[in-house]
Amino acid sequence: MSRKKIPGVARLPSGRYRARSRRKSYPIDSKVCDSVADAAEWKSAADAKKRPGIYRDTKEAENTTLRDALRAYPAEVVEGNSRAISA
Repeated sequence: MSRKKIPGVARLPSGRYRARSRRKSYPIDSKVCDSVADAAEWKSAADAKKRPGIYRDTKEAENTTLRDALRAYPAEVVEGNSRAISA
């Protein structure tokens, strides 16, 4: 019995599966799953999110700490909003 290969899903030496979502002009996303079905499902969902108008890159948000956001807030929001200082 031959197994059907799923593009973008590869078996690792540990027995787990790595799914990779690749699309032109988008970053490569990958995830390691326990089963081939989980990997294929994740890949399908990741590919669907990369359709034009749907994909949103979250790397900056994931790497921003609360401290960084609070330090940037006065410069980006308060100073740019003239109604925020009305008294």
